[in-house]
Amino acid sequence: MVFLNYSAEILPQITLIGKDNSLIPHKNIRRTSDDYIFYLVTSGELFVCEEGIEYTLKKGDCFLFEPGLLHFGTRTTEYNLIYIHFKHSSAKTVNISKEQWLKNVRNEGVLRAMGGNAQSKKDAITVPKQAYFGDISLFYKLCGIAERGIEHSKLFLENSKTLCSLAIDELFIELYRFFKETNIKTEKTDKMHLINEVLGYLNNNYMNKITGDKISKDLCYSFDYLNQLFKKNLNTSIFKTLENIRIEAAVRLIKASTFSLERIAEMVGFKDVSYFSKTFKKNTGTSPSKYRAELYKKDL
Repeated sequence: MVFLNYSAEILPQITLIGKDNSLIPHKNIRRTSDDYIFYLVTSGELFVCEEGIEYTLKKGDCFLFEPGLLHFGTRTTEYNLIYIHFKHSSAKTVNISKEQWLKNVRNEGVLRAMGGNAQSKKDAITVPKQAYFGDISLFYKLCGIAERGIEHSKLFLENSKTLCSLAIDELFIELYRFFKETNIKTEKTDKMHLINEVLGYLNNNYMNKITGDKISKDLCYSFDYLNQLFKKNLNTSIFKTLENIRIEAAVRLIKASTFSLERIAEMVGFKDVSYFSKTFKKNTGTSPSKYRAELYKKDL
């Protein structure tokens, strides 16, 4: 599958946005664009070809034309759609299997559940090149967001272009969330539910003593079984995940408080400050004392 991937920390630059509401049959023009072009089909049916590959798009379909690739309509039909032409400095298309995409999504979800980790990645939006979402409430929601973007594009007011970009960013985020949640629900639903339950447990209890036996007792599942789920689906163990959560919590406390390192170690679940320092350095590349000292230097 082909996916569009871009950093959510950078807004798309909208170059053209609007609606094709023709009352007579027509077909897509022949062109090679410098922009990404996103279609949301609102009625009818259209037939397009991009780089020799033919696609049929119907109401509810979303489709992304890529810059530099020739595309054109192949039949004259009746249809209406919303179009969005945009550029994005970090955008790229990637061709990976849905299975690999789902694996990447699960791993990114773990990073967020753990608070990021010391080297946290920027949030990324990933949407498929072509998708029919089959959810009428989502369809109307996307249309409403796009309409808002179109209205902002017509205004000559301060920051109206930014508001238009924000609306389209919201649209892609909604697509990403729906596609991710729908596919994760249909693949290993029960197992991912258990993994998320363990992640919630660790995030709520990392400051306390946690053992395999306690996890088994509190969650009513064998610790070995849960740990195998983590290793198979997330490529990490439960206790490594717990360690990352604790170190991220320690980083936040060092940044936001004047507590002693001994107190911080205790607050995030380490009873031995020397082991805390060793673990902190392993995860961040520096000791907690040096980390705090560097923060003080930046503030001076």
